[in-house]
Amino acid sequence: MTEHGLAKAARVNDHSWRFLSVLATSVLATLAGLAGLTASAQIAQPKAPAGQPATPLAVERASAGDSLDDPRPLATDLSPALTNAAIRKAAQKVADWQLARAEPLFNQQWTYAALYDGLLAASETTGNPRYHDAVVKMAEHFDWELLDARFPHADDMALGRSYMDLYLETHEPVRVADTKAILDRLVVRPDDPDKLLWWWCDALFMAPPVLARMSAATGDRRYLDYMDREWWQTSASLYDPAEHLYFRDSRYLTQKEKNGQKIFWSRGNGWVMGAFAKVLEVMPKDYSSREKYITQYKEMADKIAAIQGRDGLWRSGLLDPDAYDLPEVSGTAFFTYSLAWGINHGILDRAKFEPVVERAWAGMLAHIYADGRLGSIQPIDGQPGKFKPSASYVYGVGGFLLAASELDALAQNAPPTTRPRITGISHVGYFVSDLPRAIAFWHDFLGFDESYDLRKDSSEDVHIAFIKISDHQHVELFNEAPTHPPNMMSHVCFTVDDIEQMRAYLRSRGFNLKPGNGNKTRAGDYAFEIKDPEGTLVEFVQSLPTGMEAQAAGKFIPAARISTGIYHVGFLVGDSEKSMGFYRDVLGFKEIWRGSSTPNELSWINMQVPDGSDYVEFMLYSKLPPTFGSRNHISLVVPDTQKAIAVLESRPAYKAYGKQLEMHVGTNGKRQVNLYDPDGTRVELMEPKTVDGKAVASSTAPLPTQR
Repeated sequence: MTEHGLAKAARVNDHSWRFLSVLATSVLATLAGLAGLTASAQIAQPKAPAGQPATPLAVERASAGDSLDDPRPLATDLSPALTNAAIRKAAQKVADWQLARAEPLFNQQWTYAALYDGLLAASETTGNPRYHDAVVKMAEHFDWELLDARFPHADDMALGRSYMDLYLETHEPVRVADTKAILDRLVVRPDDPDKLLWWWCDALFMAPPVLARMSAATGDRRYLDYMDREWWQTSASLYDPAEHLYFRDSRYLTQKEKNGQKIFWSRGNGWVMGAFAKVLEVMPKDYSSREKYITQYKEMADKIAAIQGRDGLWRSGLLDPDAYDLPEVSGTAFFTYSLAWGINHGILDRAKFEPVVERAWAGMLAHIYADGRLGSIQPIDGQPGKFKPSASYVYGVGGFLLAASELDALAQNAPPTTRPRITGISHVGYFVSDLPRAIAFWHDFLGFDESYDLRKDSSEDVHIAFIKISDHQHVELFNEAPTHPPNMMSHVCFTVDDIEQMRAYLRSRGFNLKPGNGNKTRAGDYAFEIKDPEGTLVEFVQSLPTGMEAQAAGKFIPAARISTGIYHVGFLVGDSEKSMGFYRDVLGFKEIWRGSSTPNELSWINMQVPDGSDYVEFMLYSKLPPTFGSRNHISLVVPDTQKAIAVLESRPAYKAYGKQLEMHVGTNGKRQVNLYDPDGTRVELMEPKTVDGKAVASSTAPLPTQR
């Protein structure tokens, strides 16, 4: 060994023992619980030369994270909305928790190198310099040096990414001198024909980004050319051109999952995807093989998007998700980081991949605990495995913070989200206490057919009966007790022409909505629900040609039906200002009329859908009434109220109905008659035009005073 090498080895010894002394107490306390853990990826790697220390496996594990037997409460204060404020809040919560726990254990291992990348990104994302300053303090403590006991092992070069990023801030030579010296030795090292340099796919995240950054910083293409040669040797050995995924190492080329699929490790492929982002962001646009990287990156991105779980996350084994109980957050984090980076840099199509990263982000937030712990991270390993929900390790947190950084940029660069068209009332739902009687009211008395129904889980009992009003409108009768008695109204639903655009639009307006994933309702359409300011459940639906409603087009429309369409839906509103803020300012509804039953107080506000003629009627109140049935109502349009009454009175079911039908002219100047279903919910029949053909002026009465 040269004199320089001996001196460096002495320094490494000194740093290693300083590190070990800090960890001694925590390691002794955790060794017993570590004995049963799966063997680390490091076991298969070359041993350190005689006389040169390598960090013991147990120390590496103990410093990297832990798994609690008794998970703490999950966070309830985070929003999955892709807004800068929401993303930064989540990033800061996780970064604060991790920094408090990890800073006393900072070391030069690959595990922490990923965390340092994330902390630097977190400072840029949140504007809080303390994460950045903690990494600088760490680098100064270790004299800006890498581990060098296992040269040319890629893991020991991973810390160079942060050193290089910090060097580019100040261009102080000390920050990069040791890294450059090691890379200078690396690029002149001849390949070993019997052993691939980067024989495990994780290595592509550890060393190549350091080489690419050194090339960009110095202008010396030797580093990039060396990286390029070694990358494609690893790719030729481990990349599966059929599956568009990397095997972790050659041991898995012939092994299979329980379902017979090939074994592809989530975090291993996450490392590779992260490497693409780190390398391509500094690779010159005219570099000869750049397009080759982009082609493989896009192939992997397409595959990863295609196998995303319904919860937005990926399992430890990518092609046999059912074999793994929990989603794996570290692989998910690096996938999210890389895909968001690709969108931000114009390599990946935003329309295709933004929903993927939105779902992934929302899924990861569901694994953040109240104190900021990020869980469901697989411990150190080299293959798919199982772990506890609370498992939290620094490299996974690093990936999460990198993902937050790119998502924050994505949110800043987001094009304005426009509201899709809201074309009308699709349906309204009501709870009923006696489904046969309710169906008899709608069918035998009003003349509508039941077009289809949905059964209760594991039962032949009907859960929801669908009463068809027209090909595009229906009433849903819920065979269950009301959720908020005495309110028998379940929800109101509006038709939109793009469900995912509606979801994205509402998120852009600050609503806490999880991204959609193309799931259909049991009726076969795309839909989601939110609550308006009064707590009324509002659903949006995009009808599909394969849905039950579309399949029933032209059917179940008897000549006996008393009406051809829903005119409006009315429901109680106590705070008209908040409701106007939602329906008018957010959804784009237009106020078309105000009415009063007395000159002293306003009674109704009619709000029309922005892209159709249907409307909702705010039933204003100063004091919540004891019963809701006469206020929460549905209005069906009829051309002639008097004729409609005559038709109903001629039907055999009228005798069972047992109430007198009285026509009257409403305050709005239109003839109407009120009917009531067996639970007292009002069904109003109304003519579309006023009696004299003249519009009735809106009331100027004041809003009700809340009591």
